[in-house]
Amino acid sequence: MSQAQAKPRSNIFINRSFTLLLAGDVISLIGDAFLFVTVGLWVAYALLKGQSLGPLLISGITVMIILPRIFIRPLAGVFVDRWNTRRTMLITDSARTVLILALAVLAALPVSFFGSHNKYLFVIFIGLFVASFLESLFGQFFYPSRTSIMKDIIPEDQLQGAYSLLQLSNAAAMIVGPPLGALLYNIGPQFAFGADAATFLLSFLFILLIRNIAPRHSTNTSQTETISQSFFSGLKYFMSNSILVSLLIVLSIAALGGDMINGLLVFFNRDNLHATPQFYGYLLITAGIGGIAGAIASSAVSKKFSEKNILVWSLIISGVMILFFAGSSSKYVVLAVIFFAVFFMTFFNVSANVVIMKVIEKDFIGRATSIMNPFISIAGLIASSLAGFLASIVFYGAHFSFAYMVINNISLVFAISGFMFVLSGAYTFFMLQLPAPNSAAPEINSPIAEADLA
Repeated sequence: MSQAQAKPRSNIFINRSFTLLLAGDVISLIGDAFLFVTVGLWVAYALLKGQSLGPLLISGITVMIILPRIFIRPLAGVFVDRWNTRRTMLITDSARTVLILALAVLAALPVSFFGSHNKYLFVIFIGLFVASFLESLFGQFFYPSRTSIMKDIIPEDQLQGAYSLLQLSNAAAMIVGPPLGALLYNIGPQFAFGADAATFLLSFLFILLIRNIAPRHSTNTSQTETISQSFFSGLKYFMSNSILVSLLIVLSIAALGGDMINGLLVFFNRDNLHATPQFYGYLLITAGIGGIAGAIASSAVSKKFSEKNILVWSLIISGVMILFFAGSSSKYVVLAVIFFAVFFMTFFNVSANVVIMKVIEKDFIGRATSIMNPFISIAGLIASSLAGFLASIVFYGAHFSFAYMVINNISLVFAISGFMFVLSGAYTFFMLQLPAPNSAAPEINSPIAEADLA
């Protein structure tokens, strides 16, 4: 155990190593946030303006991001439990820097370079699809490594504060990123790609400065096992833990709801609110403010309510908010509702990650989280594909308005999303059994030694 872990400083940022990790995380999250906005605006307002295929193509990009989580993540977890995690993070950040820079060069090329507008669109979308896939592939090695390092540098009694800070950084990125995304959209998407590459480079530099990471313990049998043996021992460990299995189901149902919204919000802004691209940035900023408020409040809430109650009611309240959000055409109502929806969802995110970190042993973090993520990603893949299909084909042309309510193809998809969150909360209430506070950890029925998703 590291010195920082044995004697944690009385510091809001836990210790120096976590501060560096958090700084790199904040910077890369800001890059992801403004790039998400820029790409969404580029597709909806420029590349495919006035065309019905916009939601379907945005869903296609989302699918490219999700595929490595399904097919690469389980194997990545095996290697993460064997490799030097800090070195793995450095290599993957370097690779992502080069990849996004290449995409910036592609975006900077004029239409005339491709000979025709149709060829230009074809190459741009192929570039977006390929880059999204590869960036996500590198991330499947980066994020389990980050979770493993957190287990080294953060004492268990400070996990709640650490994950609150991570949620705070995520929310802050949603505030800083959208205006940057809107600005970079007006300047040119190539500048957004270049700036995103710079954030990966800065993340690399912060990780390079991290020290005092605990070495692998000799009890880690994955070093003497074959790849397949290591994978199946991790799978057996995971399946023996009823809390992890229940959380996997909860998170998968919630992912079905969340990923139905993410790719369609820009079209909700355009078609339901009839708002400018700049207002789309305000929506994301408001979501970020809600996330910051939720992250700040989560520590106080965790002291008054059980982890299970936080998980249950944050999901149900967020789902109800989304249902209300789906039919509204009032910009001010939507801003208020999106604030509270994200506010309560932040409670869920923090509590879920804390529970996961508490019940997974250090030697199984890579494999256990890498078993969870593919299933959650499959749910996200289904949700993203279904959302694009429903909005572009099945519900396309649907329209009904009354006062400040608008029911169309986008709002119908959002309504389904809200129901999924409510369903996830109901499942949590009836099926998730957490140990009482200060009780012994649940018994793991596994022959293996005792044993956040990114």
